[in-house]
Amino acid sequence: MMTLLLLASQAQPSFSCSSSSTLIDLKNCNSLKTLHQLHAVSIKTNHINDPLIAAEILRFSAISFVRDVHYALQVFDQISQPNIFYWNTLIRAFSQSDEASHHAVILYAQLLHSEPHAPNRYTFPSLLKACARIPAIEEGKQIHCHAIKLGFFADRFVLTNLARMYALCGRIEDARRSVQESRLLPGSEANTVIHNILVDGYCRLGMISNAAQVFDEMNFKAVIS
Repeated sequence: MMTLLLLASQAQPSFSCSSSSTLIDLKNCNSLKTLHQLHAVSIKTNHINDPLIAAEILRFSAISFVRDVHYALQVFDQISQPNIFYWNTLIRAFSQSDEASHHAVILYAQLLHSEPHAPNRYTFPSLLKACARIPAIEEGKQIHCHAIKLGFFADRFVLTNLARMYALCGRIEDARRSVQESRLLPGSEANTVIHNILVDGYCRLGMISNAAQVFDEMNFKAVIS
């Protein structure tokens, strides 16, 4: 906290003290150094309690092109009552890190014990990506069950990331079962993506004939197939 207050005292004089101007400055932010200064100013002016400002600070530090997930976690810990957007942003940030993907699963466990918030359809794709990176098949299976229980299994982003998680964890037949589920969704996009995932999964396992069979089953093929 003392470091942030020191940054606030050194912040560029062009930074405004109004809440709306601070938000504009944050949206135009292009470096972590500037973010740290704006974060310090928001604390000094008490604008950190503005949900829009807190969300923008967390978003930039978590998932921007210069993200710092550890700083994002510090920001998150300073938010007294984080809503599901904050949770999802931080889970997404950790799911994109090869070194820290397991923290996404840890955060999810904490989310499940927080009140009154509950996971939504945006929570599960990031979680499944994290499980695929680790890899963590047992945690992925539990998250699969949670998605079904909460009614999000029919979401195409959940379903495609579920198939990818199973495929990258070497459970290719579990991934293949997702094809049957994807046929229940409107449109063919999810079905095509899952077929591509299966082709890639079989190739990774050296099961070329199975990959060719899945490829032949596809209703739509493109250059990326």
